[in-house]
Amino acid sequence: MIEIPQIKHKNLGVMPSFYVFIATFAALLQYYIKRTQLC
Repeated sequence: MIEIPQIKHKNLGVMPSFYVFIATFAALLQYYIKRTQLC
């Protein structure tokens, strides 16, 4: 899991679920790119 302790102290803390969605999407996209490069 991607954890950012300081996120609660910043303005992004207002929409934590949105930020988590972006972080998860970025992680999945990066994984997909790495997987496609192996082929």
